[in-house]
Amino acid sequence: MSEQDQKTKEEAEGKALERIKKEYADSFPWIAETIEAYESLATPEARFVKVFDKALPKLTHVLNDGVVIRELGHTKESVCEFHSAQRTKLQTTYGADQDAAMAFLKHAADACEEVRYS
Repeated sequence: MSEQDQKTKEEAEGKALERIKKEYADSFPWIAETIEAYESLATPEARFVKVFDKALPKLTHVLNDGVVIRELGHTKESVCEFHSAQRTKLQTTYGADQDAAMAFLKHAADACEEVRYS
């Protein structure tokens, strides 16, 4: 994802959170509180969920045998490079204390790297 795409995504997520706060503050205040706790990464649970969240798209690719990977023109090499860079980044940030989630992420990435690429 490009820097601009990331910025656009973060802005959209911020607007969505503000909408949730506005529309559900009285009836379901815990929704916004849960999202903010997740985004802050202040607890081990939030960091675990954030790492685990990175594994879910990989599982989708495994289950559909890489259909989107092929549609986007990715190669096994480009996918492996992305996964390696992602794990390195997570190991030095919010995944540093999440051994189990990081192991699951690696397992999901390894399985994803075995889907059909052509």
